[in-house]
Amino acid sequence: MNQNPEYIAKLLFMDFNSTIDPQQKKELTTWINASAQNKLIYNRFKDENYLINDIQEIKKYDKSAAWKKCQETIKGKNIIVPAKSQKIKRFLIISAAAALLIFTFVIGDYISSTNVADINIRYSNQNIQPGKNGAILELENGKSVLLDTLQNGTIYLENGIKAFVENGTLRYDANVNNNVINTVRTEKSRQYQMMLSDGTKVWLNAASTIRFPVTFVGSTRKVQITGEVYFEVAPNKKMPFIVEVQNRMSVEVLGTHFNINAYSDESNINTTLIEGAVAIHYKNKVYQLAPNQQARVTNTNTDVSPKILNHVNVTKEIAWKNGLFNFEGSDIKEIMNQLERWYDITVEYRGEIPNVTFFGEISREENLGDVLEALSGSGIIFNLDQERRLTVRSK
Repeated sequence: MNQNPEYIAKLLFMDFNSTIDPQQKKELTTWINASAQNKLIYNRFKDENYLINDIQEIKKYDKSAAWKKCQETIKGKNIIVPAKSQKIKRFLIISAAAALLIFTFVIGDYISSTNVADINIRYSNQNIQPGKNGAILELENGKSVLLDTLQNGTIYLENGIKAFVENGTLRYDANVNNNVINTVRTEKSRQYQMMLSDGTKVWLNAASTIRFPVTFVGSTRKVQITGEVYFEVAPNKKMPFIVEVQNRMSVEVLGTHFNINAYSDESNINTTLIEGAVAIHYKNKVYQLAPNQQARVTNTNTDVSPKILNHVNVTKEIAWKNGLFNFEGSDIKEIMNQLERWYDITVEYRGEIPNVTFFGEISREENLGDVLEALSGSGIIFNLDQERRLTVRSK
């Protein structure tokens, strides 16, 4: 089969316009099935919502203008995340990637794109498994309970307190009147879901904690967290729900859904509101959030006021809760931080940190090797040794 990019682009263009004949369709199908990257390009090419603007713009360009735009695209280093397995649900090739193929057809020149680079990945034979559900329950008396393998049933704790495990979720007894403080902690490569005694649902991402009273008494329901936690707060107007974060800020709600990302190794503490309303208390000031807004508090300068962002990508912010990595607009460091926590690895950088932007979603059920292979189309080389140390460097 003719593998010339110009010829492939022509086939794609004819297929898009329904002018392809059976023999050409057969050739195109062969090309599509030759690699995961080819399938991604084809799927994006067939998506009219992404292509229509590109096609309209291209019609306005002459050959020199189109070539200039292609060069700018290549310099931008916006990278796709290529798919490998069926678990990788959805990938977005940037709009320029599809346009690049059309440019090839229009101007008749061969354009070399970083978006379809060869695989550049080196890692040991050990393929690290993904994280799983599990946590440690720390009691006030100093004892701990490993929640990873507990079967459905009742757990008898301290001072007559009991909790229940139901399908991997810890639920506290709402009928107990006791102000004992417990802590649920997830290690790296663990996540956990629980329900507090008031009916509030809590999801903990890897390397996170929540400290809470077994029973809420008084005028407020107060908890403390570290790491990343998603809440669906049970409504109670008489007892506002308050989340204290790193002794720096608090989030007050009556009943709502929101996510707090407060990892100390990230640049910011991000509070994202999904529905309802929350109030951010920071340095004696109050900042109100509406749905799809995010309050961003810097981790590096405590004197800076929170920045309120509108129309944030909520799907990205809570992807972890839904079993996904979402890399929309993420740089390599942001992605590596997520992989460190979920696969319990250590990441090191050799030389300058690659300046690459990624897009796409990957299932958190993938092995580490599969995720790295998906990311490797960016021209970044990954080296994973037997000590679970991942070295990242540019090609």
